[in-house]
Amino acid sequence: MAERKTTKNRINGMDIIASHIKSGEFSRVYLLHGEETYLMRQYRDILIDALIDKDDSMNFASFKAEKTNPEDVAGFIQTMPFFGDRRVALVEYSGFFEKADKKLLVMVEDIPDTSVLIFMETAVKKEVLYKKVESIGTVAEFSTPNEGMLTNWIAKKVNDEGLKIETAAIRLLLESIVQDMNNISNEVDKLIFYCKDKGAITTADVEKMCVSQVEGKIFEMLDALSRKDGRTVIALYEDLVYLKHPYRLMLTNIANNFRRTMKVRACMDEGKSFGEIVTILGMKEYPVKKHMGLAKQYDYKRLKEYVERCNLADTQIKTYVMNEKMAMDMLLADLLK
Repeated sequence: MAERKTTKNRINGMDIIASHIKSGEFSRVYLLHGEETYLMRQYRDILIDALIDKDDSMNFASFKAEKTNPEDVAGFIQTMPFFGDRRVALVEYSGFFEKADKKLLVMVEDIPDTSVLIFMETAVKKEVLYKKVESIGTVAEFSTPNEGMLTNWIAKKVNDEGLKIETAAIRLLLESIVQDMNNISNEVDKLIFYCKDKGAITTADVEKMCVSQVEGKIFEMLDALSRKDGRTVIALYEDLVYLKHPYRLMLTNIANNFRRTMKVRACMDEGKSFGEIVTILGMKEYPVKKHMGLAKQYDYKRLKEYVERCNLADTQIKTYVMNEKMAMDMLLADLLK
């Protein structure tokens, strides 16, 4: 088995995992974390595929959500591989890095050379357990790529399907939707399906399929929530469902729009001008104008409460407490109270 590798480089999770796979040198323990869940899931699978056959139920185990018992994980990784080179345990959204105890530290310290332990978390505290993984293993952080990288990625994704896309169309797409790669991927897939017989994707296609139909309804929904207009909120919600907009993506759109509006509201409360807000938040002028209009209908405290409630819904989905539809239904019910 290859010698274990240790690294403290957390700049680019993609590069870290790619380099380990290329060298064949793997750490005993990995922590994959960050805001970009699309990339994190993708590289989680790439790493696992390089380590083991996921269908090998004797040597691969997946532990999910906060109900995960550290002793169960420890028992699995301490057992010798069964007709294989290694055992691999994947622990997802456990919450271990927010409330680490001695059992977890012992488990991480005692990982044998015949096992690899992979944690995947969205929220981590850089405290005892984090520092332990960092010192003996690998911490891989995933954040959304910059606009140039996203532009190239979208163009390649479209070209791979035999289509072309206008540079202006990519720019409009990135300016108009939440820049989360899962969100972007879903929107590009819709465009590819819609334009597959046209040979190219234009700004008009983006406006029709991605901006006006979905983002417009999300903004209308947030506006209606400010007035506690339940009838309009539910009607818009049903429209989004009819358009086959995924529940999880709907939650992401609502949460990020509230988050951006909260930041704009904070700037407005500090007396910042339109130009200053554009510069401070690093946003385009058109989105800032929309969020300023919305921010006038909310105070900062209320927006913060709404963002926290959206985060709760996201956690409930990730930890399998609720399915996506139920989490969205409960979220809207709470926001309308």
